[in-house]
Amino acid sequence: MVKELEIERAQRGLFHDIYDFVERLSTRVINKRVIEPLAMGGAFDCFEGLQREQYYYNPVANSASFVEQIIKYSTSFNNIN
Repeated sequence: MVKELEIERAQRGLFHDIYDFVERLSTRVINKRVIEPLAMGGAFDCFEGLQREQYYYNPVANSASFVEQIIKYSTSFNNIN
């Protein structure tokens, strides 16, 4: 996973936001087990407008966390393209 991330970043530059991150990497590489530790470790702290805890926050009981929403977005985006 790290190798693919490094290659993508070297070829196309920095990621602009979490959506750009999941759009540019394959769902084969990006999944919940990858995104959660990256978010928890601060890898996405450079993206403006989101704080670490927002990736895990569920505004409504039994709703999807932001990480889960990002995974769904990534899957749908990659299925379209």
